[in-house]
Amino acid sequence: MSLHTSGIVINIGRPIDPKYLLGQFGLNGKLASETISVSNALSLGPNDGLAIASVREWSVVFGSALYMPMVSWDGKPLSMGPGFNNIIVQGNLERLCADGGKAFTFIAEGASMTYGFEWYDQVLQRRYLEIDGEESVNEGEILEDEQSIFDETDDQEERIWNLMKRWTISLEEGNSAQYSHFLNVKGA
Repeated sequence: MSLHTSGIVINIGRPIDPKYLLGQFGLNGKLASETISVSNALSLGPNDGLAIASVREWSVVFGSALYMPMVSWDGKPLSMGPGFNNIIVQGNLERLCADGGKAFTFIAEGASMTYGFEWYDQVLQRRYLEIDGEESVNEGEILEDEQSIFDETDDQEERIWNLMKRWTISLEEGNSAQYSHFLNVKGA
C-alpha cells in the first residue's frame, strides 16, 4: 500500500480530549458531525483536515497535512516537520510529554518515497527521515528495537507501522477506533 499520511501517537497517562489536543498544537478546526474509520483517517488529503481518536491510553492523530518534509528548492531536506508549524508541534509535544509522556510522530509518503519518524520520551530523543531512499535526517541515538526493525524489512511503510506497534499501538488496534474528524484545520 502506498500511503500519503502522517500522524502523532501520544500517551500522557490519560486519554486527551480531541479538541483540546488540537488546541495544544496551536490548531483549531470544525468537528464534523460523523466519526470516520482508520482507513478514511489514513486517506485524508492535505485539505481534508485531521482525525483524532483514543486507543487505550494513547491519543492518535492522522492527516497528511500534519507532518511534511520541509525541503529547500534544490530538494535538500531542511527538517521534518508539520505543514502547519514544526516549532509549535515539537515544543508542545515536549511540554505535553514533560511529566513522563511519550509520543511517536511519523510521515509515510509513498509517491515521493518519504518516510520518517520522531520519538519523544519526555523530550525529543530521535528523528529520522528518508527521502527517495536516501537518509536525509538522522538525529539522536538509535533506539532499542529500531535497528532490528530496520533489519527485518526494506519496506519503509512496514518499518513505520512496526515502530509504531513496538513503541505505542498497532495499526490493528487503531482499526477498532472511530476517529473524530476535524475540518478546516488552521493555525490558531
